[in-house]
Amino acid sequence: MKRLLKWALWGGAVFAVVAAAGATYLALTFDPNRYKAEVERLVLDETGRTLKLRGNLGLTFYPSVGVRLAGLSLSERFSEQEFLSLDSAHASVKVLPLLRGNVVVDALRVTGLKARIVQGKDGRFNFDDLLGSDGAKPAPPAKDKPRPEPKGEAQPKSGTKGGGGLVAFQVSSVRIERAAIDWRDLASDSAIDINELRIETGRIGGQAGGKLAISGRAKGKHPDIDLAVDLRSDYRLDLPKAVGLQKLEAKLTGAAAGFTGLELTAEGDAGFDLPRSQLRVDTLAVSFKGANGADRLDGVLKLAGARLSERTLDVPKLTTDITLASAGLPAPLRPLKLPLSGSIRANFEKQTASAELAGKIDESTLNAKIGLTRFTPPRYAFDIDIDRLNIDRYLASEKPPPAAPAPAEAPKGAPEAKAPPAPGKPGETAVDLSGLKGLDAKGKLQIGALQVRGLRLAEVKAEANAADGRVEISPHSARLYEGSVAGGLALDANSNRVSLKETLTEVAIGLLLKDAAGKDYLEGKGDLSLDVAAAGATIEAMKRSLGGTAKVHLREGAIKGFDAADILRRTQSVVGAQTNREGQRGGRTQFGELKASFKIADGVARNDDLDVQGPGLRIVGSGTIDIGRSRLDYRMNPKLVTRADGRGIEAPTHLSGSFDDMEVEVNYGQVLRDTVRDTGRSLRDGVKRLLGQ
Repeated sequence: MKRLLKWALWGGAVFAVVAAAGATYLALTFDPNRYKAEVERLVLDETGRTLKLRGNLGLTFYPSVGVRLAGLSLSERFSEQEFLSLDSAHASVKVLPLLRGNVVVDALRVTGLKARIVQGKDGRFNFDDLLGSDGAKPAPPAKDKPRPEPKGEAQPKSGTKGGGGLVAFQVSSVRIERAAIDWRDLASDSAIDINELRIETGRIGGQAGGKLAISGRAKGKHPDIDLAVDLRSDYRLDLPKAVGLQKLEAKLTGAAAGFTGLELTAEGDAGFDLPRSQLRVDTLAVSFKGANGADRLDGVLKLAGARLSERTLDVPKLTTDITLASAGLPAPLRPLKLPLSGSIRANFEKQTASAELAGKIDESTLNAKIGLTRFTPPRYAFDIDIDRLNIDRYLASEKPPPAAPAPAEAPKGAPEAKAPPAPGKPGETAVDLSGLKGLDAKGKLQIGALQVRGLRLAEVKAEANAADGRVEISPHSARLYEGSVAGGLALDANSNRVSLKETLTEVAIGLLLKDAAGKDYLEGKGDLSLDVAAAGATIEAMKRSLGGTAKVHLREGAIKGFDAADILRRTQSVVGAQTNREGQRGGRTQFGELKASFKIADGVARNDDLDVQGPGLRIVGSGTIDIGRSRLDYRMNPKLVTRADGRGIEAPTHLSGSFDDMEVEVNYGQVLRDTVRDTGRSLRDGVKRLLGQ
């Protein structure tokens, strides 16, 4: 037995010596560089790409079987344009685990890797042929006949042991240094260059864990970015099921989306479900800050339980706390804080996405549902509910545009000069609806209380529909000034045109005019209807082009600025017909009912049927109101009824001039004639009564 053991030990020693000698001889005599030309030719024949092996090839055999490469480059298919290159690479596989059916890579080292990735306008990549996905025919099969499988014994599948189990594969570490990736998307003209890329990992295998570190710098256009990236994380592999990232820390610094001095940090835990190709984000907190000129943005975004796959996105819990400091914001919004919470969902196959958000912006509490019913071209949907919104609060700090110089008064009798075209006029406020072109949206808006340009509304409800450069806000309704309003508004970006149809019911018209236009000319409560349209590049041009119709019907009100009844009474008193001076106390013409209709063309409203009736008073009138020039030329005929048959004293009145400096010219001669006539009739009737006639 001892002799047998002795011979066995000697045999093993001899075998080891022979094996070592053989390996040494092979290492000393085998030169892989002799086969470089053959390898290059084979790659060209099989792929249509030019492989160049400029450096020496090196092999190691024990304790690891490895290969070293240097100066390698690979061209684009059927082109001399370089696709990939590297300065050096080294990989080795341990021998003894390999004999047991395990593949253990000592380490993978790559230095100076450069890759040019191009996505064409057809969506295909310049490496699709290497993956067999370019539609090219496979290489013809070899002439040698395949070996028949032994009967009763299944052949092991690729990547398995003979027993059918998976080959134990692991890499002790990976290090890629000084790498660069040049990425181009020809369809969108986007480009990103990644330089100084460094990737380090720990152990990689079926059940393995370690630390991951990635750093580099990315520059690009569309989007315009210049960012330094540093990512570190612990990881756990459970292949082929999942990859987990714990204690993820990422930091981006540089410039992006117009912001400079950008700093973005992210912390959280995430993972990948490999069979379902799903990204899982258990927790993620992202903080950011940056400046865009005088504007500064900083904030925090948090999400939990998010899932992203090739088909869907689900973010059940999302919170933000964003602060925007900008000199361009109105004073009440400096800084603007946006604390919001909600959820986001998307279905990429159906091209739908939706977000539910709630929060408080300044004085307003917001609840909104916003989504996409189509991605390309985008079609938006929304349902927004705001408790109160004071737009004037945010316009208060705006400086009004410089006023246009007042036009010189034309001499009497001279023809009125036509206004020059609106564009180019100094001091005019531009109206540009071109931003509505391409907008495709549909939704609802509700506001509990709204103030805009002095107007105060409540229970505002509106439906909006935008398509083909046209936006219709119809129907819409609201409560205002003791009454209600309902109608429709249309904005046409193709012709820079605005059209409006409104019906105001039981509205306190005086309060409305005072808040909307700062004018206090009229009192009363009643109905008003508008059907008007205007087009132009400025507000002033739109006023000059205004056309349509309007009707007004008021009750129990007054026209401010003059008192027709008082004018008549005071004129009567001159000839002793009356001594009542009561009407002098106020410049108001009271009425019980007022009716009028207007036809509007080229910014001028024409009225021919003014009818005002009050206690002992009636007014009829006609004339024009030039909305574009803020002037009027109107004639009224107030009549103080003094007889049962409807006869009385008339005071023809002419209103003219600008809205802010209106001239009132009364035909007192007519008043005196009517007064003398009525006085004569009264004397005649008195004499008849004295004579008993």
